[in-house]
Amino acid sequence: MEQQYPADKYDLMKLNGLSKNIRNIRYLGRYSLREFAEVFGVSPQTVANWEKGGIKWLSFWGIIERIGREMTHNTSPVFESLVSYIILNYKDEDYETKCKLIEVVAFATNGGASDEELLKLCKDLNLDKLKVERDYDFIESLKRWIPYM
Repeated sequence: MEQQYPADKYDLMKLNGLSKNIRNIRYLGRYSLREFAEVFGVSPQTVANWEKGGIKWLSFWGIIERIGREMTHNTSPVFESLVSYIILNYKDEDYETKCKLIEVVAFATNGGASDEELLKLCKDLNLDKLKVERDYDFIESLKRWIPYM
């Protein structure tokens, strides 16, 4: 039976990180609310609820799996690196600060910034060389959901 609640503080950190950043992930991928909902097979209202912190643990892995699939073909030059940071670096001591900077990039993306402008903004905010930590336990968990990892 699938675990209904976060098992430990790290599961809770993963869930909170995704909940606080799902809108940023949507913006970075250049999705409207409706398009993002279609990608996930849910209603726009469900996505709006997620963006207000309404992601439930039972939905967590399915959302992560779908975001992983989107990474393989999203053309935004910053999507993969910034979203990987959001998903994998929840233990980073500067996580909240860096996510606030990522939010600036997300809003610029949503505002129609060009790829060149996004890359320059990432460089100006020191996000161009983000170190994505490899949380191997988390990656092993992801392999259950994303068969091509």
